[in-house]
Amino acid sequence: MLTCSKCKISKPIEKFCKDRNNKTRGYRSNCKACDKKYREDNREKELIRHKIYRKKNKVKILAQNKIYYQLNRQKILAKMKVYQQLPKVRAKLIAYWTERNRRLSKEKLSKGLKLKSCHICKTELTPESMIDAGKLYCRPCYAKEAGMTPIQTYQFLKLKSARVKVDASKAGKILGSNEKIKPRYDWW
Repeated sequence: MLTCSKCKISKPIEKFCKDRNNKTRGYRSNCKACDKKYREDNREKELIRHKIYRKKNKVKILAQNKIYYQLNRQKILAKMKVYQQLPKVRAKLIAYWTERNRRLSKEKLSKGLKLKSCHICKTELTPESMIDAGKLYCRPCYAKEAGMTPIQTYQFLKLKSARVKVDASKAGKILGSNEKIKPRYDWW
């Protein structure tokens, strides 16, 4: 048990930092909690003190760094190599998980999961080609049912990355009436 010189409380040795300059006890006179409080209260003062020390002892610090590098060169180079490989490793992981997800989705389809099909032409639909207007349509069938002009149809079919949603209340107007409904495009 040691007594902290700041808070004057007896605490176990684990609550004190080691200090090789203190020959009698081998530990600092202040406990870890008091040291932390001091650093928080005097942060700016400590930063200035460290900056001044680095300016005064620039040559000494460079010499210490050089010696450390010579003694630990292999360790430092290994860390640098790992750090440089991180983007490549990340790219490999992304490629692995993308391929894994693609393979799993193919397996699910091959196990007999029912695909959605167009209400009119009965072709299988992917999420990109599906239009939900109360009933499911493929893009060409929806363009015909909505009564789009050839130019509108061309522009509509060209948008492959857009998923189109049509309100179910307007879906009845598509079939059997002459009203044209403009589809709403959701980009994501």
